[in-house]
Amino acid sequence: MSENVPKFAWVQSVVPGLMRLSQWLRRTIAFVVAVLTVWVIIGSVWFPGWWSAAIFGGLLFNGPYWSFALEYLFVSEVWLMFGLAGLGLAAVAAGVLLPKVFARFFKVVDRWAILIVAICAFGLLVDIRFLYRSAEEWPARYFQEAFGMQNEHPLSPPEKILAPVDFYYLDPGRIADIYSEIEPALTEEKRTLSTERKLENSAGVDGGGVTLKAEASKRGEETSEFKRSDLTAARKCLDLMRFTLRSGLSHYYTSIFDFYTTRGTDRWGGFSVPKTQEELAKQMLVAREYFRQEAKGWVIVDGEFHISRVNGNTLFEEEFAPPPGRIVFRFKLPAQADSALYRDGNSIRVFGDVIQPLDKNGVVEIYPLAVFQTQKVP
Repeated sequence: MSENVPKFAWVQSVVPGLMRLSQWLRRTIAFVVAVLTVWVIIGSVWFPGWWSAAIFGGLLFNGPYWSFALEYLFVSEVWLMFGLAGLGLAAVAAGVLLPKVFARFFKVVDRWAILIVAICAFGLLVDIRFLYRSAEEWPARYFQEAFGMQNEHPLSPPEKILAPVDFYYLDPGRIADIYSEIEPALTEEKRTLSTERKLENSAGVDGGGVTLKAEASKRGEETSEFKRSDLTAARKCLDLMRFTLRSGLSHYYTSIFDFYTTRGTDRWGGFSVPKTQEELAKQMLVAREYFRQEAKGWVIVDGEFHISRVNGNTLFEEEFAPPPGRIVFRFKLPAQADSALYRDGNSIRVFGDVIQPLDKNGVVEIYPLAVFQTQKVP
């Protein structure tokens, strides 16, 4: 009887199953890709800032970022979620009540699956090109700050300015003057420590398993005096920065987005994640006004500076806030203080006095006391 069974009969039973699996995978991939493409394109038009931050800001696989997005959809766009649920129910009902229509639909998908995927890929590329234009605008950069870079600022908490500090420029005279004004709050000139010591002399006699111990004791006092050594200008500057930040006499700035997120909760009585670009713009105007009131006295500015040489001076400019409402920190060094270390776009820090608060052109002028680099706090 076995002689009548084809040699490769098992192939005939397996091949149909593989074909059905291949058909199912083709349908699934084409359908999922099409749905995701429509979702991304509509979302990019509706929320360009969110999708720009996700794709170009490295937040595509950021868990809290997606949690925020889902919370927003379920709280603020409930109608959209109900609409999607309704579409799903309609698709199930069509499959049950109109099986022939559904069958024809799947035949079309089977026939054009590869073309559908290709069109979707092209559509996503066009969409990404569209999003690239808005990658540096307020909503996208805000989301990057709020969800992606909030733990990268090396001077938070402010007292953790770690040595060694690589000072590119110092104004020793000005630093010494300021240091002398607040020196008692920074250090002590000398101190004397008195300690009591106890000397013991022991004699032991072993007698049949019993040890007799005689102890002689005398007490005395030792006095040690510690005197502060003369400090260098660099050390005085380091102490000044730590002290002024810790005591609130100076402020640390990186960007308007960091300023917005870190100051919002404490100062404005209710930091909230903006739901729309218009809402974010309004809140940023509040941030700008508060910045105008705060950015006075001593400051430490941390950022990427545009450097140019103008009229014998080296001009440094750091964009604190992008347009609209652009804010720029600016300071200059004399030609003799120029250095090959100053390259356009370098990330540096400056400690100095604000000599011109925020003006109508969005410029804050600083008189530099130190230009430096320091270790980052992990």
